[in-house]
Amino acid sequence: MLNLIGVFDLNIHERKTILVSTAQSCLEGDEKMEKDLSKESVKHLLDHWIEHNESHSTSFRERSTQIARVSEKAAQDIREAAELMDQCTEMLKKAMQDL
Repeated sequence: MLNLIGVFDLNIHERKTILVSTAQSCLEGDEKMEKDLSKESVKHLLDHWIEHNESHSTSFRERSTQIARVSEKAAQDIREAAELMDQCTEMLKKAMQDL
């Protein structure tokens, strides 16, 4: 599991590297669970991850407004997390196209 403590102290390139590495690790781990993935099962998995990420990204943005009343800095971090989640989602959509 990715430890996010301190991730916001990294520059955007370092964050993207971590996200790509984490996504690759997740894919490798899932492949070990089911050795022979069909194209349909991969599509299903990608669809699930895309929907899941989009839901979290929306939630992050909505909650950041409320969190800003407590801490604007924390709210900004959460909005940035939503942007990073969007980047992950775009990579998953690219993976879907690459099937």
